[in-house]
Amino acid sequence: MSKVFVVDDNPAVAETLTLLLQTEGIPAEAIMSGFGAYSRIEETPPTLLIMDLLMPYNGVILLERIAARSEWTFPIVVLSGWEDMLEPRLAWRVSGMLPKTVHPRELLAKVRELLCLPET
Repeated sequence: MSKVFVVDDNPAVAETLTLLLQTEGIPAEAIMSGFGAYSRIEETPPTLLIMDLLMPYNGVILLERIAARSEWTFPIVVLSGWEDMLEPRLAWRVSGMLPKTVHPRELLAKVRELLCLPET
């Protein structure tokens, strides 16, 4: 199984969510910027991308660049308190949208659903 990439410019958020996934046996990697995420995806696309929308290298730009690459079919979960920032032209590329203050059980349920993993 390849990794889940967790992208957030707030290191505490990225690292906490990554640790949560790893504790559940889900390989995950924290990435602190949209630019870093795009570079990492070019190296090895993830199994799943969990990302913030509001970052210095804007999450909307990251989504645009991912959507332009038809060979990248991995699911994307957006964590944001700003649902209205997700432009309708990019909404088709998002597999799930959760609030930034998501409860760990809700995030794990969404990850398991998208990766077709059994509940624990």
